[in-house]
Amino acid sequence: KSEIIGEIGLDIFWVEDKSTYEAKRKIFNFILKESIKRNKFVSIHTKGAEEEIYNALKRNNYNKAIIHWYSGEISTLEKYIELGCYFTISVDIGYSEKTNEVLDKIPLNRLLIETDGPTALEWVNGEY
Repeated sequence: KSEIIGEIGLDIFWVEDKSTYEAKRKIFNFILKESIKRNKFVSIHTKGAEEEIYNALKRNNYNKAIIHWYSGEISTLEKYIELGCYFTISVDIGYSEKTNEVLDKIPLNRLLIETDGPTALEWVNGEY
């Protein structure tokens, strides 16, 4: 029996075929509502959809969310923090000014570390 659902989410930034986005939105909202009904944590990918996902969580008054590798606006990050969400940071610590800025804002008791994307260093700093 799992206590966490995911990774689910929306990605506007990396998606190439924008016509698929509405179907993805419906699937995301369905899984989010089912997770809420079951009182499960959800791990959420938000790239480019940070505000939309925040609004979905806020609308449902739900904070059992782990926001995966957050890289959005600091003002939106602060809203997620106020809601009570958790956050993951990945291998670009020390390489990305944005990640360091995000890291400075996240309370330590809400910070989780990811190690599943070491090849991301290749596009972050040109080395692996």
